Amino acid sequence: MTPKRTMLSRSNCSREGLNNTLKVVGLCLLLPSGAAWAENCFSTPKNLPNTPQGWKTLQESLKKDTQHCLKSSVFFALYGAAQLNSGQLNEAIESLERALLLDPNNGAALIDYASALYYSGQLFAAIDLNKQLLAREDLPANLQPMLNKRAQLWQSKTLVQQRRIDVRAGHDSNLNGATFIESITLNFPGQDITLPIEENTRAVAGRYIDVSIDQESVYHSAFSKQTFSVGANLRASEHSDSNYFQLSAAYTAQYTQPKRIWNWDNAIDYLHYNDSPLALTVSSTLKHQWLTNQACQPFIQPSLEHLTVIEQRELNALTFKARGGLLCRFERNIIATRVDYIQDYALSSARPGGDSNGWSVDLQWQRPLFKGAISGELKYSQVRDQLSYNELLDNGARRERVRKEFSLEYSQPLTTKSRFNVSLSKQRQTSNIDLFKQRSTRISVGFNKTF
Repeated sequence: MTPKRTMLSRSNCSREGLNNTLKVVGLCLLLPSGAAWAENCFSTPKNLPNTPQGWKTLQESLKKDTQHCLKSSVFFALYGAAQLNSGQLNEAIESLERALLLDPNNGAALIDYASALYYSGQLFAAIDLNKQLLAREDLPANLQPMLNKRAQLWQSKTLVQQRRIDVRAGHDSNLNGATFIESITLNFPGQDITLPIEENTRAVAGRYIDVSIDQESVYHSAFSKQTFSVGANLRASEHSDSNYFQLSAAYTAQYTQPKRIWNWDNAIDYLHYNDSPLALTVSSTLKHQWLTNQACQPFIQPSLEHLTVIEQRELNALTFKARGGLLCRFERNIIATRVDYIQDYALSSARPGGDSNGWSVDLQWQRPLFKGAISGELKYSQVRDQLSYNELLDNGARRERVRKEFSLEYSQPLTTKSRFNVSLSKQRQTSNIDLFKQRSTRISVGFNKTF
């Protein structure tokens, strides 16, 4: 009888042992008997423990024999099992690896080692090893149901589904995203005429409530992750004309290689504003991030976005962005910097201003604070049209927009699946055309929960 056959077929482990650990669900240690127990370096237990404290006691009793049993695969299989079942995961992995180094066919060590890999977060290595065990010809029939059960359990972990609801309430000084100026000057030949801007078309301040609901499904494999998500967002405010409803769907694929990560993001968003369909946006982004031993990881991220303005098709556009940046970790701080080149193509010759281009720079920062985390963002952007926006505005000059944004948020977990947050944001946009001058301040308090 070969050693491999002996290790898998001779066991004194009872069925009650399947539920006697803290860390291992459905794992039964195979302790061989007869010839396989022919070890003179340690005293073999008559029965396996059935409590975590019992495993701890066994581990302590075996510890004194480690120097005498350096060449015993059986000893390190048992010692590793005792460590695993008493919560010493890293030590268990080391002992089980030693057992398998001494005897790669040690079935007891293989079964426990698969569980140790699973509980250390190496899900796909554990699944693969469990498949190898199930494929062995010498696998005892009474063990196959247990291995199949944990195979199903582990495979189920490759799909994670969750729902989230996010509720925010606050005050916004510019609910409708309009200008704050009170009059506009039109440049007619020979004279300028100044006209007042009606109050109901200027920036309106008020309280609002924002509710988002999302459903996400994440599929994991050894070197990739795919995410499908759908969501709905509703905002209601004191200024009913600025209420909106948004629907979105997204697909993200992430591929991990030894020195890089690829992300491919695709999204479609529909916006219904003030009881009318407003816009449909389709976007695709490809991100390549290098993995280095340095504090900062560089990345590049080109993207393409198609905008359809449903009731004003002459405003349709295709926007290309070329982004580069760094993601840095310094002790407790995470800092990200991004620089974008922006090229916006008009899809109709009737669009005011024609094509436009510009750039933006973005700085994000996050660090722990109290029981949660605080994060902030600074953003600056410049965009310029290629053609005159309107001959009556600023003497027919090309429109230029400069936008500055600042945001600050504190978030703290309330439970493992819920969080509280409070945020403040400010933005200001200047332009050579007064109609596009904007500013806003928003403060909100929110709560989100994952199901």
